[in-house]
Amino acid sequence: MVGGCAVLPADNYWNTPIDTLPVHPSSAAWVASVGGTARLHADWGNVLADNYGIPFATVPGTQPLVPILPDPAEAYPDESDPGPYPIPPDAPIEGGPASAGDRHVIVIETTNCVLYELFVGTPVNGGAAWTATSWAKWPLNSNVLRPAGWTSADAAGLPIFPGLVRYDEVAAGEIAHAIRFTAANIWGRDGATGQRKYLWPARHWSGNSTVSTRPPMGARFRLRASFDVTPYHPQTQVILRAMKKYGLVLADAGSNWFFQGTSDTRWADAVFSDFASIAGSNFEVVDASVLQVDPNSAKAQLPTTALSVTKDGAGGGTVTSSPAGINCGATCAASFPTGSSVTLTAAAAVGSVFAGWTGAGCSGTGGCTVALSAPIVVHATFVPQAGTPTAAIVPASLAFGGQSMGTTSPAQVVTLTNSGTGTITVFGVGVTNPPFAQTNNCTSLATGTSCTISVTFSPPPAAGAILATVATSGSVSIDTDINGLGMPSPIAVGLTGTGEKSLVTHYYRSILRREPDPQGKAFWEGETNRMVVLSTNVNEAWRAMAAFFYRSAEYASFGRDNAGFVTDLYNTFFNRAPDSGGLAYWTGQLAQGMPREVVLAGFMFSAEFGTFTQAIFAATSGRAEVDTVVDFYRGLLGRLPDIDGYIYWRDQFRAAQCAGAAAVSAQAETISNAFLNSGEYASRARTDPQFVGDLYNAFLRRGGDLAGVQFWIAQVAGGGSRSAVRQQFVASPEFQGRVAAIVAQGCLP
Repeated sequence: MVGGCAVLPADNYWNTPIDTLPVHPSSAAWVASVGGTARLHADWGNVLADNYGIPFATVPGTQPLVPILPDPAEAYPDESDPGPYPIPPDAPIEGGPASAGDRHVIVIETTNCVLYELFVGTPVNGGAAWTATSWAKWPLNSNVLRPAGWTSADAAGLPIFPGLVRYDEVAAGEIAHAIRFTAANIWGRDGATGQRKYLWPARHWSGNSTVSTRPPMGARFRLRASFDVTPYHPQTQVILRAMKKYGLVLADAGSNWFFQGTSDTRWADAVFSDFASIAGSNFEVVDASVLQVDPNSAKAQLPTTALSVTKDGAGGGTVTSSPAGINCGATCAASFPTGSSVTLTAAAAVGSVFAGWTGAGCSGTGGCTVALSAPIVVHATFVPQAGTPTAAIVPASLAFGGQSMGTTSPAQVVTLTNSGTGTITVFGVGVTNPPFAQTNNCTSLATGTSCTISVTFSPPPAAGAILATVATSGSVSIDTDINGLGMPSPIAVGLTGTGEKSLVTHYYRSILRREPDPQGKAFWEGETNRMVVLSTNVNEAWRAMAAFFYRSAEYASFGRDNAGFVTDLYNTFFNRAPDSGGLAYWTGQLAQGMPREVVLAGFMFSAEFGTFTQAIFAATSGRAEVDTVVDFYRGLLGRLPDIDGYIYWRDQFRAAQCAGAAAVSAQAETISNAFLNSGEYASRARTDPQFVGDLYNAFLRRGGDLAGVQFWIAQVAGGGSRSAVRQQFVASPEFQGRVAAIVAQGCLP
């Protein structure tokens, strides 16, 4: 609120959270363009005499109106809103009265809640009129946008004031809107069509650049969820939290990562030094197009996902949700913001017992919390409270779906509830097929109490082609005295699962901690099959998939510390928990500065991972020249090879194999140089530690020793060229041994 006026409607684009939105496909390139290593700059101050920041004034509805005249030097009256405007003679000017800069003038008329903004505003005749290059007015109770193609007082054609950082918001503990920022290099025009480039709700472009790896006006950036804000000053933390929840909007051309606010003597000096230490690589770009309701309106609507509750059983009860939306009862389905978490609570009616949850990973009789990334149906079972011991089993069967052979599934839970009035004795629990195993806490159940049986599925390696499947079934048998005579009365819970000769499901669960989505699973199985068809080592598919997952924003959002990261690596590559010595060693390496990607490579190429995969897929190997080409794609470009590129570079090596050792050595130099100097590698904007990790991965097929890694990082950071460091890796005895292996493969006919 400013002067009693809300700053645009609550559902306006500026006021809409974007912390659950998907990452934009061009995120990496656009962040790199603004500057991955460049630091943020809080573009205001705490010394008012410096005339720093963008000031504003409030006036009542009685403020006299004055004409707004085109600036004789340059003006856009045909893209400006006609005056007169209630601009007082002493309205503050950005940079001060003598400024030769943007000279923004911002006035809010608080009786009718209208925002007025000038670009290059200059008073004439003591303020009896003002001149400007462009000028605009915004009713603050409306989502109206300017006509498409119109500028405003900002290059993007957006209002300036809603994106400013103001001290009163920070003092209140929250900035509930996006923040305006600038960048030096803007994508202004489509090189193929000539069409001007800007993203909704921006209405105007900047410049004529056709370089699509630069962000256009309106691009919305977000501070990564994993970024730790706690080390910073409390005022800084409020701004950082807003950057995570509401993000930054690219609104004007200017210095990279400059974001704007209003000066105030109460700003702490630490705020400005804090932001000067935060690199642009901590940001990502979101796809804000999913918020759009109408291209000609700034109204935004978060995407939602449906959650439904189905009540099963002959009993009665109510299920409610937090946040509110479901009261089932009458309302058993509702939509919530995609990516949010909802907790369901069940309450049995008089004469009934809540027997438990099924669906969406929920079990037992406590609360059920679900994360909404896709539509979900949860079942709640209520059973009558009988006058004799009655056992309710939920669910009646367990389906484990696909599970990578040689690995163990997450546990699924069966809940046994005494819905009667007497005591139930459980004599024993067992499973009928060895791939299934169970643990339980079932002994004696008083009325209304429950016990749980945790079941896992561990399909053993089996013969067959890669990606083959083996269906398995079995049951859990529960012996109780539910007939009241003290004799066993077995209850059977059906079990099904499918063993998969693949690590795709295992990696989704061990790295991303979720079930694979159908599209993602199909993609990675397709990539695996493609590597088999190309006669490469199938382990390359697993290495590329693991590296992609560990570098993903989804994994980063978990905020794993070093011990958690190492534990995840053991589970991923060794299918086991870390031993204490191994955990201490790797966390020690990380604490001393070993980059995580180097540690990841160490696990990917370890002997234990080879043993793990050999047990599932038997011996896997490829020709030396094939391994080298795949290494360059995986290690330097972070992906598996495309078919045409792979065949081209493989055939370059094979032609050299027929020409002799010198030709092979020359090709190794030429091909590695081509990969490292490619536009694709440059677009990854790798830091010096990441670059060194890439060399170990691509050239030596291993992680690095700490001293060696730190030596090479220091070489690059100290001014050594990346090309020279690459040449030293090529010339190393270890890589030359690989070159000799390529020569030894001989010339294919």
